[in-house]
Amino acid sequence: MAFLGKAKKQDLVLLAEELGQKVSDKMTNIELRNIIIGSKDYEEEFVRDQLSVILEERFERESEEKIARQLAIEEEKIARQHAIQQLRWESELNELRLEIESIRSNVKRTSCAEDRKKTSSNYRISIGRAEEHVRETSPAVLMAEATIPVTTPIKEEKGMDDLRVVYVKVKGEQEMVNAVIDTGAQMPVVRPDVVEGQSIDNRGSIQITSAFGEHEMGEIKKIPTWN
Repeated sequence: MAFLGKAKKQDLVLLAEELGQKVSDKMTNIELRNIIIGSKDYEEEFVRDQLSVILEERFERESEEKIARQLAIEEEKIARQHAIQQLRWESELNELRLEIESIRSNVKRTSCAEDRKKTSSNYRISIGRAEEHVRETSPAVLMAEATIPVTTPIKEEKGMDDLRVVYVKVKGEQEMVNAVIDTGAQMPVVRPDVVEGQSIDNRGSIQITSAFGEHEMGEIKKIPTWN
């Protein structure tokens, strides 16, 4: 019976139940040993063998539980590492998205700049009448407005505001000539008699529309500018 004194309470409870005894968790080890020994089915060899089976099952169960806990710890560790790796991938992917968006933005700005260079619309220059003192000193200088069709890509003037000053090709009758358009400035139209006798370079002709809606064909000539 000495073997019963070394058994744990949980093993004694199972052994007493195997012998058909009613037990309670509140019972002490001594009480459990007494009801086991007092059982009508008690035989020392049989009880010893039963206790050995109970111990073996408990050891096996505890071993399985230990393995299960270790597996759970490993799974949790792997899941944590996976989550960290996932966050790292998402961060790298987000950086890649930002880089792609930056490249797209740069390409879009470049494309818009190229579109401005290759536009094929009309530049309309709205001109008012000359100031009073200009008419008095140079009565031949009239102010008008001109619509110039751009027939070839625009070339930007280096160092100048490309939204105001541009070079265009102007078709004058059968000849293509270069012209400068300042979208924010006035364009003087000079009568031929004003530049009579000066060295001028004929560049073709252009239709002029006055501020009052009148139309007139005029020659395009290169003349000296006034300071």
